[in-house]
Amino acid sequence: MGWLCGYSSTDEWRCDMRAFLSYPYGVDVSFVSMAIRDANWDLVDPVTVSGPMLVSIRSMIASADAVVVAGGGPESHDSGALLVEVGIALGLGKPVLVVWEESSSPPPGLPPELRVSRLGLRNLDALRFHIGVFLADVRAGSRSVRAKVPIHASRGDLDRLATQLDRLQARPSIPETDFVRWIEDLFRAVGSKSVPSPRPDDRGFDLVLSAPPFSDLDGPVLVEAKTHWPPGDQLRRVTNRLADVVASERAGLGIVVILSKPAKPIGTWLGSPSSSVSVFSANDLLDGISSKGYLPDLLFTTGWPPEPDE
Repeated sequence: MGWLCGYSSTDEWRCDMRAFLSYPYGVDVSFVSMAIRDANWDLVDPVTVSGPMLVSIRSMIASADAVVVAGGGPESHDSGALLVEVGIALGLGKPVLVVWEESSSPPPGLPPELRVSRLGLRNLDALRFHIGVFLADVRAGSRSVRAKVPIHASRGDLDRLATQLDRLQARPSIPETDFVRWIEDLFRAVGSKSVPSPRPDDRGFDLVLSAPPFSDLDGPVLVEAKTHWPPGDQLRRVTNRLADVVASERAGLGIVVILSKPAKPIGTWLGSPSSSVSVFSANDLLDGISSKGYLPDLLFTTGWPPEPDE
């Protein structure tokens, strides 16, 4: 389906894009619907279908730009119809997001390549964030389900990233935005992409990235960029703040990336606040790609900081 963007009569930027909402009978998806509409997308709800049900649903999924699946909780009933709709969406190559009530387990029949965000279905802020990031990703051009396999960076990309990093580190001072663009390029080289934050007034992170294709993260990656190593106690405050945002937004991971080469921080580093936040120098990230061709799983499963130089 094609789509157009423009300003409405109320000067609000809108896109003629549609999301099909799939959910089991009995589940309250009012907040999910609200989050989709808040992202300025039109909503296709199967309860409005008339005529031969399966034919009509297939037609509506085919006309949609993305599919949001929601369910779980004590009021959820048989998920058989939901799995059929997921199968239709995958067969048609539609991007799919699964949002499942965090108090219950998703149905075992869901295809393993789908990412599942475990949220409270009445947590409107978290729903807006996850659905907003997903729909922004779709709007940016991701129109199919990405398999959970590493996307390898090319040698040309690696050489270019290394040259750009050397130039950034050689400058006495640089705008933080230049470093953020380098981080975007690094993640883009391995299949992840930056997407606009659905909450642009947020503080505590500089960049929102869709989860890398091969990772098991159930939410986006939030990145805080720093041009120089802060003193240890300040670095702890930065990571604590990012951990709070990761928790409140139900993000998959927080990463603090520091431009300058590792040097012994001033003060005492007390460790990462939790496994939800990792601290790395830009050199660490680039070395990780150069050694394996993609961002190793290590970067998404640990919370250790790089060892500072003595």
